[in-house]
Amino acid sequence: MRLQIRGISRPKCLGWASMLAILFGLGLVDRGAYGEQAAVMPTATEILSAKLSALQSLSMSYTQFMPTVNETPKLGMFYLERSGKFRLESDDQTLVISDGESIWEYDALLQQAKVKTFASLLDWSPAKVLLMKHSEIDQRFSVLVSEDAEGQHFSLEPKDPEALIRTLTLSFKANKPSGLRVAPRSGNEVVFALKTEAVNSVLDTDLFEFNPPAQTDVIDFRP
Repeated sequence: MRLQIRGISRPKCLGWASMLAILFGLGLVDRGAYGEQAAVMPTATEILSAKLSALQSLSMSYTQFMPTVNETPKLGMFYLERSGKFRLESDDQTLVISDGESIWEYDALLQQAKVKTFASLLDWSPAKVLLMKHSEIDQRFSVLVSEDAEGQHFSLEPKDPEALIRTLTLSFKANKPSGLRVAPRSGNEVVFALKTEAVNSVLDTDLFEFNPPAQTDVIDFRP
């Protein structure tokens, strides 16, 4: 038998004292209320937003693959800095860079660059989700959280019925992102195994800047 605590699934053998100790450590329970009245337990959305807001900057390597497709996994790096900056790079995929206002997608093979506004980034894009605040997550997703030996797993279901994905699952281990699964409404699930290289370190500003190389065909979708 398992206990459900506002979206948290835990074995029944875990006592309330242990649960409260964990929540106090995360700063998610009002200490002053405990002992005077029932503690206000955090929602799954609150737990997730607290974890994300603690990541002011992030460097991760990733392995991307589809479990149902027999192909060589793709390797790459992802960098993030609040608010709005990120960089996604690999040897065989389009380079994507956001400076917080514009997003560049550069294809070196085609010598082509596309640029659009940050606001045009889809709400269910993993990069957008990682940069979201509590109010944005609450407005756009229904969130459930579960926990096992591998860590905590947050399942985000878009509230928009026209969203192209069914769920996006973000996993954490020791408060660091460890995995990402994207289940589209059509097609195969995409899995990202994440390895956090650095958290809240000072990142080079050049990571989030893009200047098109000479002879690059630039397609500008900005207003």
